[in-house]
Amino acid sequence: MTKSTNSGGTPELNFHGIGAQVDDALAMQLISIRLPKSLIEDFKLLAELNGLGYQPLMRRILTRWAECEKKNLMNEVIAERRRTAAEERSRAEEDGQSDEPEAA
Repeated sequence: MTKSTNSGGTPELNFHGIGAQVDDALAMQLISIRLPKSLIEDFKLLAELNGLGYQPLMRRILTRWAECEKKNLMNEVIAERRRTAAEERSRAEEDGQSDEPEAA
């Protein structure tokens, strides 16, 4: 926001760029997305029942979904690494047993 004066000398506030400043301060980015009207109406109803606007509700829902999805993906990666490590240990044990001399 900048202050300037108009031709009559009256101070004016210039809000040009204030949206970008707010977005930067909140670490947000404006996007455009096409959604079915019925989905928007559902969000508006749910938002009203939760005592907030539908856009903040959508942000909450998208944030929850993204966090859960990242957690699920990380759990899959961890499980795969554990499976791989167990298979490698099993192969190493099998190789170690076959190298031992047989008892007479």
